[in-house]
Amino acid sequence: MALTAPTGYDPPVQNDSAGTRLTSDERERTLRLALLGDAASPHVQRLAAWFAARGCEVHVLTAAAAEIPGAQVHRYPTARFPLQVAAIANILRRIRPDVLHSHFVNLGGTRATATGYHPHVVSAWGSDLFVEAHLSARKRAQAAAVLRAADRVLPVGPALRDEAVRLGAPAERTEVVHWGVDTALFSPGDDAEFRRRHELGNGPVIYSPRALRPLYNQETLVRAWPEIRRRFPDAHLVLQDYLPEPAYRERLVGLLAELGEADSVRFLPPTDAAGLRDAYRAATVVVSIPDSDGTPNTVLEAMSCGCPIVACDVPSLRALVNDPANGRLVDPRNSAAVAEKILDLLTLDADTRRAMVEGNRARILAEADRERCLGRMLAIYRELAAQGPAGFKPVRSFRNALGA
Repeated sequence: MALTAPTGYDPPVQNDSAGTRLTSDERERTLRLALLGDAASPHVQRLAAWFAARGCEVHVLTAAAAEIPGAQVHRYPTARFPLQVAAIANILRRIRPDVLHSHFVNLGGTRATATGYHPHVVSAWGSDLFVEAHLSARKRAQAAAVLRAADRVLPVGPALRDEAVRLGAPAERTEVVHWGVDTALFSPGDDAEFRRRHELGNGPVIYSPRALRPLYNQETLVRAWPEIRRRFPDAHLVLQDYLPEPAYRERLVGLLAELGEADSVRFLPPTDAAGLRDAYRAATVVVSIPDSDGTPNTVLEAMSCGCPIVACDVPSLRALVNDPANGRLVDPRNSAAVAEKILDLLTLDADTRRAMVEGNRARILAEADRERCLGRMLAIYRELAAQGPAGFKPVRSFRNALGA
């Protein structure tokens, strides 16, 4: 199943506020866009930078302190929900964006819905609908209110789209649009320098790019590691030291020492996109096994670099990983199964591995190239902006707006 809809939408010529005729390209350059979410998120930062680079006037509304090149960052207070909504509404009154795009449903989405500002686009990322919306009846009602009220709902994968519709998103206003991968950067290439720098030798490299937090089941991977090392004594495990939960990271370090595997594991320090690309290029297998997931950029980036994947067996990943054709799916809490699946990929014959590498790369080029994905997102913005002036619609109360 494809991750994105086809590009190529070209809206009709529009008028600016003075009545001057604008071509589509001119309208694209003058679009005023507000992104509401966590400005510390790499996804929000990438979106803001991409649209700013294409001439849009980009504003980011956030509670986090951050600087984003090309965008104006507006902070609202970390206060009670009604005060946050009032502050966000005041910012929107000042900047009057053509489109408000919130990330994700239970963060930016709830606050955007409560302001009553339209047109409003909301992106669903994964745990906001797969996990958070099912924690209580109140959470489910809030998610449903956001999805029903939005002018467009943009889940990042097919399984997430199905869940959004089940929760109340109108199917005709719901479309899968991922934020995509920079396929020029994330591409197959030489791994010698990365291996030398991190003293990985010439053996297999197993790389987990996910955060060091319980959700991502790094402990399952660590417990699987001795069996992999028994079969491949020259193998190394690389864990990304990303958003670590200190107590959990300490537990992993202690477990590795207990298993006698501390010397075979590397904790890769925080790095930029080029550093991540180098890690993917060095990886013999990439592992991503959280308890729940949307359509993770890490898996798409790894596939774009040609990596074979071991992923958690959840609906969103089944749309990407076709076991056994281009990777393996596994119970994320079963360390023996994780070891078995990794070993499956480490023992592929050369022709099968080559076909998997080339197939994963081709799939991302066809379905998840960033220019294609964000080009579609921009077309949606332009379509909504063409439908009429932006502004506030009456909202009786925060409680009624969110179904709480």
